Amino acid sequence: MSDQQKEEAKQPERNKFINVDLGNPHLQKIQTRQVISASYQGPFPPPEMLAKYENILPGFTERTMKILEKQTDHRFRSEDKIIDKSFSHQKTGLWLGGGICALAILSGTAISIINPESAAGFAVIISALAGLVGVFVTGVVISKKAERTEEIAIDQTDELPPHISKM
Repeated sequence: MSDQQKEEAKQPERNKFINVDLGNPHLQKIQTRQVISASYQGPFPPPEMLAKYENILPGFTERTMKILEKQTDHRFRSEDKIIDKSFSHQKTGLWLGGGICALAILSGTAISIINPESAAGFAVIISALAGLVGVFVTGVVISKKAERTEEIAIDQTDELPPHISKM
C-alpha cells in the first residue's frame, strides 16, 4: 500500500460528489424537500384558490366568471351553428340525390318507350333504384353504429356531476 493510500484510509469518509467531511458532526445536516402538486377538474377553480386570487386582485372572481360565461355561450352558439349547417347539408344532399334518382328513372322510362326492344332503359331504372336502396341501407347501418357508440360512451361514464343526468 502506498503512502497516499494509507493517508486516505486514516481520513474520515468523504462524499464523492461534494467535498464534505461526513465524519464532522457539525457539518452533518438533514435536508428535506417536499413537492406538492394540486389539480382540479372543470371550469371553476376551487373556492380556496378563488379566495386567494380575490385577496391579491380584487374583482378577479367576478371577471373570471364573466369570461367563463362568455366562453360557454360562445361554445353553445358554435355548436348550434354546426348542427344547423349539418342539417342543411343533409337536406341539400337528400334533394339532389332524389332529383338525380328521379331523373335516372325518367330517363330509363323514356329509353324503354322509345326503344322497347332495348334493355338499356330497364338497366338504367334498376341501377338508379339499386343506388337508392344502397344509400338507405348504408345510412341505416351507419346510424345504428353511431347510436351504439353513443350508448357505450354514456355507459362508461362512472360518475356524472349532480347537474348532469344520465339519459
